Amino acid sequence: MYEERIILVKSNNFENALKKAKKEAKRYVKYLDGCKLVADFSDTFHLFDDKIRDLTEIYSTMTSSSLSPEKYTEKYYPDELDDCQKHGLKHYWHNKDNKNSACYHCKVIKKGQLWK
Repeated sequence: MYEERIILVKSNNFENALKKAKKEAKRYVKYLDGCKLVADFSDTFHLFDDKIRDLTEIYSTMTSSSLSPEKYTEKYYPDELDDCQKHGLKHYWHNKDNKNSACYHCKVIKKGQLWK
């Protein structure tokens, strides 16, 4: 399981914002059992709005690629797994429709209230 986080950092410049973000990433994984920082990567984005409000853009990135749109999304945003258990992972259930349970991380849906 991998997690990407987007946090807001108040700073007077990009360099200080990056330092704060890296420090926070190290603090975050320190308190999570079994977690580790896989990539020491942080990025910054200047907020252009004066106040954070509905629809304020808090992050954006643009990547140049020679891949077709289909290949790009397939590579960087793959579809969810067909079945977590086939990959040695555990299902994490949520209520799909009060009758069925659906896994947050794959396409498996099972009858019953397994989220309870």
